[in-house]
Amino acid sequence: MASQKNANQVTNVCQQPSSCRPGSQRGTPTLCGSVDDQHSDLRKALCDMSYMLSDAYNSLGKHRCVPSSCFEAYKQAYHQEHRKLKEASEANRSLGKMNEWLKAESDHYKLDSAAMRSRLQERDTSLANLGSRVERLDRINRDMQEAHDEALRNAADRIVNQDRKIDELLAQIKDVAAIEGQSPAALGASSPGKRRRLDEHELEQEDGMGEDGKDRKRRQTMAASGVKLECAPAE
Repeated sequence: MASQKNANQVTNVCQQPSSCRPGSQRGTPTLCGSVDDQHSDLRKALCDMSYMLSDAYNSLGKHRCVPSSCFEAYKQAYHQEHRKLKEASEANRSLGKMNEWLKAESDHYKLDSAAMRSRLQERDTSLANLGSRVERLDRINRDMQEAHDEALRNAADRIVNQDRKIDELLAQIKDVAAIEGQSPAALGASSPGKRRRLDEHELEQEDGMGEDGKDRKRRQTMAASGVKLECAPAE
């Protein structure tokens, strides 16, 4: 109330004659000239001050500030921002942990892939070694088969040569017997030992264990002539 009264008084003073005129500029008065001019400048200064006070009072009257509600609003906003920041920090921490886990898993996969690559290389090397061993065994088998076939051919050739020599020997024995005028049977009967061998040969024929005609003829001729046949040892 006192401020309103003082403002009204100042306004009344400013509105007195020879005070602030309409269109007069506000500013700091300059005390110069006569006494009337100085009084006029003072009145102008007082009028400017009254305008400033009136504007400030009117602005203060229009302003309605409730400190408690503003503080609560600021507090709520602060808590909301703090909660958002905390959630963002937790999310960043979770992302960091996930990033570390993914990095560890990637390193594990790299090591696992390196180990798998090493095992594959070892398997390829083993397969190559097995392939070379199989080829070597096949070559050895072929060589052994060729040697076996060669041995069979040599044995067959020796048997053929032996048969040929036996035939030649039998022919010579027949020629000798013909020259002496005696048959192989007579030669065999002239000796008791030779007769015993002939009897044993007849018993073998009766038992069904005799040899074929050609071999029997050879043995009889050899027994009659007393020639001993040496067979070459088979390789």
